[in-house]
Amino acid sequence: MSTPHALGLFSLVISLMASPAVGDCSPLFDSEQLAVRAAADIYNPLSIVEDREYMGSIYRRDGKFGYTVTAGRRRANTMEIRIPKMDWEQVVALWHTHGDAKPNHRYFSETDTAVVEQFSKPFYLADYTGFLKVFRPGDPLLSPFAARRLGLPRVRGYALGEVVRDENNRTVRVATRVSRRSS
Repeated sequence: MSTPHALGLFSLVISLMASPAVGDCSPLFDSEQLAVRAAADIYNPLSIVEDREYMGSIYRRDGKFGYTVTAGRRRANTMEIRIPKMDWEQVVALWHTHGDAKPNHRYFSETDTAVVEQFSKPFYLADYTGFLKVFRPGDPLLSPFAARRLGLPRVRGYALGEVVRDENNRTVRVATRVSRRSS
């Protein structure tokens, strides 16, 4: 079962496959938010440098949370993520990055919000500003007028999302620069 979304300038395909299973690409974390932050801290800086979107799922396994990741093509407006059907029940959220520093990359696109409404899963966004945001089912959309005032296309479907806060109500920030580790 494939679900294509071709809205505006971006299309996304989420494929629910019978097999093979997507390999785990992360350690397990104590919360959904910690798993999202770990993925964003690694892939957001790469996304900015490469002008490439990264996307994946956040899944729950044995009371812990992990993430998967798929790299989009550079400067491409298409993305495909494959999730095994048998694993869909463990998916609690989706996450993605938006590439380099373009003003429209700070917002959830009409494709992003359509995915949330179709799959009823929160969708996290890490962008070049370093803020982590989330758009949840039922969250408000921008009117075409409001979208235009932000420099977006004058269509309904874009959204601001909500800035993610930690357990102490502090704004969650994610990495925007590739760290250089010394050997």
